[in-house]
Amino acid sequence: MLRENDISSELRTVRIINTIKSIRPDIIYFTEEDPVIFSLISCALLNDYVFYYPQGFNRCWYAAVVVAVRKSVNRHNRLEGAKDGTGIVSKSAKWMSLKLDSLTVLGVHFPQPSNPTYEDFFRQVVEFGEGDTSTSVIIGDFNPEQATSVRLPNFRSALPEGSTSMFGTQLDYVFIRKGRAYQHVFIDDSCMVKGENLFSDHAIIGVEL
Repeated sequence: MLRENDISSELRTVRIINTIKSIRPDIIYFTEEDPVIFSLISCALLNDYVFYYPQGFNRCWYAAVVVAVRKSVNRHNRLEGAKDGTGIVSKSAKWMSLKLDSLTVLGVHFPQPSNPTYEDFFRQVVEFGEGDTSTSVIIGDFNPEQATSVRLPNFRSALPEGSTSMFGTQLDYVFIRKGRAYQHVFIDDSCMVKGENLFSDHAIIGVEL
C-alpha cells in the first residue's frame, strides 16, 4: 500500500535526484511527469543526460514515457535514439523504445484496465517483444486490473511479487527476456506517497544487466 505521510514535493524531488546521481544509470525511463517535479529533475540531470520526449509532450501533467540516456553512452554511436512507437498522444497508452548495441528496451505506460484500448495496447506490447528478439527488457506502469498480476510470454518478472503496490495491485514491472542474465535489482519506495498535497504511486526501480 502507498505510504500516507507528510513528505513534501521538495523533499521528494531531492530524494529522486540524489538517488539517480548516486546510482548513475545509463538509461532512465520516467512515467507520469508532475510538471514542477519533473522540470527540476530534468534540469538537474541535463549535464549528464540527453532526454527523448514522445510526440505531443508538454510540461503540464502528462502520462508520457520519457527516456534519458547518459551522454557517455550516447557517444561512440552505440545508441539508436528512442522511438515513440504508439502514435498516441492522449493521456494514457504510450511507449518508447531504444536500442543500445544489441539490447532493445521498451518502456510502457498502460491505460487503465477499464479503457477500451487496454487489450489492444497489451497485444501491441506482446507483439513487440515477440517480433524483435533483441528486446531484452520491458518496463513500466502496467496498470493491471485490481488483484491481478501481469505475465508476458518469454519474459520473467525481475521484481518481487506485490512490490510497488496500490490497493493490493502491483503497478510497476520490470520484465527480462528468459535466458538473459541480470544482477542487482534496486527498489526505493520512499517516494511512494499518498497524502493531501502529493500523490505518487511509483517507486524508483533499477536493474543491472
